[in-house]
Amino acid sequence: VNLGKDILDKSPEGGCLRPCSGSLPRCGHACVKSCHMLDMDHENIRCNRPCPKILCENDHPCPKKCWEKCGPCQVIVPKLLPCGHMHSIMCYIEEEKFLCPTLVEKVLPDCQHKIKIPCHYDPAKYKCTWACDTRLDCGHQCRFDCHRKKDPEHLEYNCFVKCAKLNEGCTQNHECQRRCYEECGQCVMIVTKNAPCGHEHKHVECHIPEEEILCNKKCKKILTCGHPCPRKCCEECGGCMVKVKKKVQLCGHEITIECHKEPDKKYCKKKCPMNLACGHQCQARCDQTCTSNCLIPVPTSNTCPRKHMIQLPCHLSRTLSGEAAWEYCNEPCNIELDCEHECDGSCGKCLHGRLHQSCNQPCERQLISGILRCRQSCSSDCPPCQANCEWKCVHSKCRKKCGTLCESCKESCTWSCEHHQCSKRCGEICSRLPCTEACPLLIKCGHPCVGFCGDPCPSLCRICDRKELIDDYMLIGNEDEPDARFVVLEDCGHCIESEGLEGWLNQEKEEIGMLACPRCKKTIYNNRRYQDLVLRAYKDVQKVKNKYYQTSQRVQRKEVELIIQDVELLHDFPAEVKQLTENLGIGKFNRGHGRPKQKNLSDNELKLFKFQAQILKKASSMLKNLWKQQMGEHDIVMSNYLKYGEESHRQTKEEQKLYDLLKAVLKIVMSLKLVIAPQMVKEVGCELQRLTILPPLWKMEAKVVNTSHQNIIKIVDSIHIVMDPKKVFVEEMELKVKELLKEGEKYIGNLGISNDERLMILEAMGLKQGHWYKCQNGHIYCITECGGAMEESKCPACGLKIGGRNHALARDNAVATEMDGSRHAAWSDHTNMNNFDLNDL
Repeated sequence: VNLGKDILDKSPEGGCLRPCSGSLPRCGHACVKSCHMLDMDHENIRCNRPCPKILCENDHPCPKKCWEKCGPCQVIVPKLLPCGHMHSIMCYIEEEKFLCPTLVEKVLPDCQHKIKIPCHYDPAKYKCTWACDTRLDCGHQCRFDCHRKKDPEHLEYNCFVKCAKLNEGCTQNHECQRRCYEECGQCVMIVTKNAPCGHEHKHVECHIPEEEILCNKKCKKILTCGHPCPRKCCEECGGCMVKVKKKVQLCGHEITIECHKEPDKKYCKKKCPMNLACGHQCQARCDQTCTSNCLIPVPTSNTCPRKHMIQLPCHLSRTLSGEAAWEYCNEPCNIELDCEHECDGSCGKCLHGRLHQSCNQPCERQLISGILRCRQSCSSDCPPCQANCEWKCVHSKCRKKCGTLCESCKESCTWSCEHHQCSKRCGEICSRLPCTEACPLLIKCGHPCVGFCGDPCPSLCRICDRKELIDDYMLIGNEDEPDARFVVLEDCGHCIESEGLEGWLNQEKEEIGMLACPRCKKTIYNNRRYQDLVLRAYKDVQKVKNKYYQTSQRVQRKEVELIIQDVELLHDFPAEVKQLTENLGIGKFNRGHGRPKQKNLSDNELKLFKFQAQILKKASSMLKNLWKQQMGEHDIVMSNYLKYGEESHRQTKEEQKLYDLLKAVLKIVMSLKLVIAPQMVKEVGCELQRLTILPPLWKMEAKVVNTSHQNIIKIVDSIHIVMDPKKVFVEEMELKVKELLKEGEKYIGNLGISNDERLMILEAMGLKQGHWYKCQNGHIYCITECGGAMEESKCPACGLKIGGRNHALARDNAVATEMDGSRHAAWSDHTNMNNFDLNDL
């Protein structure tokens, strides 16, 4: 033994190689293994010798190994069973417990059928295998085995054999395709049948009677009018649709209508021949209701501020006059607009020169690209140029549209000569200055080049091409000097004298745009000598493009939506707000429902809608301010801040008048489509400022009616002269009117006196607050003693009733707050502290 593994090879049991001398404890047989160190008591060793035990009384030995469990004796032996049959069965099975498998003939007690079954089977529990011989009501045999114990009368039996009957309503012997137990359905086989009209129909279900077939073919009958019937065979004849001429009795017109229709006035589209009460012919069509308001213009004595004779619609000619008739002036406006085009609106629609219609002439302005002219209407902002971009360099060419943003060339600049070298990128302003040395090269004719060193050589020679180079075009007159240098413009090919060209390119321009050739005005894109000037102009153009494309539409749209959601605005101008919401694509103004998808709007459209919303907001604010002024601060406090827009709104004629004037302006503003002209923005603002001045002017005019004081009369006359209705209400006019109104404030109410004179009268009378009143026309009077009205009299100025009875002031009289500041009569339930303001203490 040299290695450990040798022990395993030579002594597998770990001991010596002699046979074990021990015996197994369970069977007594000797151990057959070699000497072993483990399990020396032989408790886990299995004996593989044949078992020596006898299993049964028939002396059958155990067939298993000694270590296995013997079990019962399984030797096959013949045995006589209690039933008298002999069978070979295992020795250990008792005859009484063995189930005899011998087939014997027995009678089943339920059905009395004889069948062969195993001897041990109880016939009462055995299922009969005879086929049921019962004929069912449908005529088929029952398909079950004998079932006398279950549903013997076949009440629950379903016959699954194919039905032998014909389909319901079948006219061509089509058998039913269902199971026998199922109810037969209508025959749906497709057959050919003839309809009552005689037409053959190839796709009819068999069960449908011929008289019920609805023929959809065209009817072949002739109507009483002589025209073929236009309806289907299955429909009642009539309804001739042939167009024929018929005469309408009521209007006498001949009309073309369907043959079956009676000639009626409602089908006539011609002009109504009836005469209205005014004598004019009705302007409606025969199928419309006759005109209730005659719109035919008739001459009147009314004139507009521009002295045009106004023709009013007939129905207004007797009731409308003065300023109310101005808007009907249809004379051409013909005033030159800021764009230098003549206004094509009418005098009335343009508010007699104060607010012009948008100009619809073609713009024709040069776009900032310099390539095309604008083809939009004059009043709109010029859109981005849609021509192909011509920006290019020695490396590449831009492939975008001219109006979109370009990408600058990122390649290294190639401009160099023996004197200078550029170190920047191609799309950047060069780091070098233009070389001022003369070009040393000779051109094709052999004469010296007239260009600069490092620049492209002009193709023209100072000697050979003098006429074309010098004589045909002179910019500043230096062209014929012997040392004059020329620069070739690569975009158009013209050769221009350098000093003149440099002055041309450096001159100040009023408009943003690209530089152009002084000779042909073609845009300059490629000229390395003046590339710094070209790039500066190009960057300005890029800024304009960037502004156009980067304007946030979402922000502008949101601003408009916030404005038109104002409740007061919706109350004052519901139609205009609805128009704006529809234009924005918001849908119905209903916060309870989801909004539809928003429209895609252009920049010009958003600018217009924002302008319209701002004007609506301004107009609503003006109405609200006038309402507050007429309510008075004290009345608003005492009425718990009455909500603006309820029944109190526009109850006075001043409010209604201002509302009508604002609606006239809004009619113009809301009629704008797609664009808004700068002149329109300016003139609408001026007109709204003019309307803002009107309420205090109306108040002052009311004072003039019942006063003879010359100061206030002169002030009102001066205001009317300044507020010329033919002129735009500019800032200078506004300042002058405000000065005049401020001057008029020195005269209180209908007193026609200055404030100093008023104070002198109050001091002289020595009365407390609440003794001063005014009649219906605003004339001031006082009641002495207690200050309560005890008798009635007549106003010495106008003759109207003043005073009252039993301390009750006449209904059309009022406390003259403008005289002594009182808010209530001296003798009234409100006197107490209501005539005093704590801020005055």
